[in-house]
Parts: sequence; structure tokens; C-alpha cells
Amino acid sequence: MEGLSNGGMLYHEVQESKLCAVHCVNTVLQGPFFSELDLAALASDLDHRERQMMLEGIT
Repeated sequence: MEGLSNGGMLYHEVQESKLCAVHCVNTVLQGPFFSELDLAALASDLDHRERQMMLEGIT
């Protein structure tokens, strides 16, 4: 995150469309690093991996 400077101010996103997770993650990271599409893709990948692990555990 080096190179990001806002004069010592904390990063803040205006809440839009009830995207609490996006705003929470970006606030913790102090910048606009993720969009709702990014988090949706991550969630989909985790779901896929979980299904694979569950299937492997059954056999």
C-alpha cells in the first residue's frame, strides 16, 4: 500500500447498495482495492473449492 497517501486522513467509502462487506474490507485496507465483483468472484472460488474438498472427503 506504499504510495497511497491521503494526507493522514482515514479512507472512507460512501455506503452504496448495501455492499457492507466491500466497504468493510476496503476500509480495513485503507483504499478502494475490491469491488463487489471481486468479492463475488472470491466467494464463488471458495464455494467451488469447498465442494471439491467435500467430494474428496466422501470417497
